Amino acid sequence: MAIEKGNEQGLRSEQIEDRIGRIHKLLADCKGRPAVKRTSRKKLKKVDRAVVQRVIDRLSEIEIRRHSIAARICGLYIVVMPSIGMRPTELAGSELTDKILRIPNAKKRPQHADYRSIDLSAFPDEFVAAVGALIVLVRAKVAEVGYARWHNALRDTLARACADVRVKRMSPYLFRHVAIATWKAAGMSQGDVAKLCGHVGLRTAGNHYASGRHGWTAENGLARAGGPEQGSSVRLTSESSGPEHSFSRVLGVVD
Repeated sequence: MAIEKGNEQGLRSEQIEDRIGRIHKLLADCKGRPAVKRTSRKKLKKVDRAVVQRVIDRLSEIEIRRHSIAARICGLYIVVMPSIGMRPTELAGSELTDKILRIPNAKKRPQHADYRSIDLSAFPDEFVAAVGALIVLVRAKVAEVGYARWHNALRDTLARACADVRVKRMSPYLFRHVAIATWKAAGMSQGDVAKLCGHVGLRTAGNHYASGRHGWTAENGLARAGGPEQGSSVRLTSESSGPEHSFSRVLGVVD
């Protein structure tokens, strides 16, 4: 809404609105958002494991010194996502049963099932515990503030950590690209990659995501598509997200 009157200094409404606009821009810049809106073509789709480790180390410092839940969530996110490749919006609705991760298909078409499953049985128990802790924390945060605010906080926390260690800004979706590239590099079939991603077609992962040459070595296990959707559910409570499941405790299995 236009400001009709100037202030005591005699500023015109146009000048006041211009200054308000500058303040809003500065506030946005402080949150780690890029000055120019990036298209999917310009966003980072590949990253070295060593670079990500520097960001993880920084988030671990923040979590320990400030008892930051935001840093814990972000750290857990970038520890587990390069191996499971979920979309951020799928996290709060996911369920972990034994070592089977049941994920709601976010971009669901008529041909889609409501859920897809990822078998985590090849991973160490510490990694599976980290996945469970992440789900609990995200579910609680989304219930508290809504998905949009949680996702903005995740993005901003990650951007600030990247700036702190002076590496190129990463987005949460980058780690889905890393996971898909890693699955390709491991020699998975197009069909299995599509199942893990939640894609109906076989070409989407090949055309729109990083190629296998940018994948990481699957040193600590490799996700498998499908798996039985039965068994006793992992008890996901507030205890699952306590200090014992801090992401810094699982770094030994993801380094």
